[in-house]
Amino acid sequence: MLDDMLPPLLRMWSLHMNDIALDRLKRLGRRRRYRLPVKVGHLMECRLCDEPLSRRTWRAGRSWCSDACHELYWCAVSDAYLRAKVFRRDRGVCRSCGLDCNRVLNLLRHALSSHLSQRFEAMVKVLTDNGFTGLTPGSLRCLWEADHIVPLAEGGMATLDNAQTLCRPCHREKTSEQSGRRARQGRLIGKKFRIQQRERVAALGSLLHW
Repeated sequence: MLDDMLPPLLRMWSLHMNDIALDRLKRLGRRRRYRLPVKVGHLMECRLCDEPLSRRTWRAGRSWCSDACHELYWCAVSDAYLRAKVFRRDRGVCRSCGLDCNRVLNLLRHALSSHLSQRFEAMVKVLTDNGFTGLTPGSLRCLWEADHIVPLAEGGMATLDNAQTLCRPCHREKTSEQSGRRARQGRLIGKKFRIQQRERVAALGSLLHW
């Protein structure tokens, strides 16, 4: 049943996955904390899944039992590592609208380096009209974000299979929608709590009339 819940990258790791390792992967993604290998008896354990490491593996300077554990660990604890992996896979193309953010950024930089100010200003105007902000000659930065498909706050994991490329306007729209949904859920929970609180106060108040 566990295999059915796992994304493709995790399937190669699921042979020795256990509940402890899965929970640790989620916690590493939320807190971004590094975890050092632990020595149990005369053997060292894998940083992620606690599988014992062979002496040869440990002496070679590796603290993971497999390449899959190494990949998952660094995707969970390092935003830069995850972002680099996402760029290597998607090449900066937004999965929502299909915009090639990397090509657009290269065109902007080429216009600047070639002193084509009119072309640069025209491109910036089109981008600004379509939701991009902060595009000035001195502050050109990446036009895309590495987005978690299932947010970490909703139980998603910081893995490559749960990451996608979104341009900044698409990412902002998705973040706004998720924030609104969580706010609505919070209001519903708060309303339910207030109803329960009133019922509890009424029940306790009836004790005064016994």
